[in-house]
Amino acid sequence: MSLPVFVISLPRSRERRQRIVPATAALDASVEIVDAIDGHTLGDLPVLSAHQPHLGRALTPGEVGCLESHLMVLHRIVADIIALACVCEDDIRFSADSDEVLRALTRRVAAGAQEP
Repeated sequence: MSLPVFVISLPRSRERRQRIVPATAALDASVEIVDAIDGHTLGDLPVLSAHQPHLGRALTPGEVGCLESHLMVLHRIVADIIALACVCEDDIRFSADSDEVLRALTRRVAAGAQEP
């Protein structure tokens, strides 16, 4: 079982995409670059003018696009019945032990699936 890793990235962010592909190559995981939703293309949404008490301001178009992108990936995880996945953005910096962390998570999920 290979842990799926979904990397959210705007298609226009070529430099980030060029950096993330080799960064994920060493991972023992199924990595997929997912086209992010550009919040600036969503038009005038009520959430863009609604005050967000936890922020003290309204959401920006970029924040709405980010939220929608993560929700899109989460809907896919649910629809595909994926027990565990890593969802990140293209500005992530994987550490030297990231692969071992992902493998440990995969082993725990596999062990849990075998328990009665």
